Amino acid sequence: MAERPDGTRTPFLPYPVPLRDESGELIGALEHGAETRALDDRLSRTLIPLAKLTTAKQAVALASEAIESCGGAGYVEDTGLPRLLADAHGNTRRCLTRQLNVVAGRST
Repeated sequence: MAERPDGTRTPFLPYPVPLRDESGELIGALEHGAETRALDDRLSRTLIPLAKLTTAKQAVALASEAIESCGGAGYVEDTGLPRLLADAHGNTRRCLTRQLNVVAGRST
């Protein structure tokens, strides 16, 4: 059983149950579900690429630091570190392109 804010008790169901007031009108967030979902979708389309871009830029800095910490050996192709740096740069370019598309409204 679950207790509602008005003190009534209702069986607990593991999925969203619309709450209704005495007149039968929906109360709570469910009556605004479409607008909330639309806002969530717009925020997700903007914030997720931005988070990926930030992480990709941090990866470039980390890969550069790793190469520098190894000294001259870090620049040798056999270590694999230059490949990591190149991949990090590529990820940054892809994430930046994605973010620019989102801002321009060309997001899929």
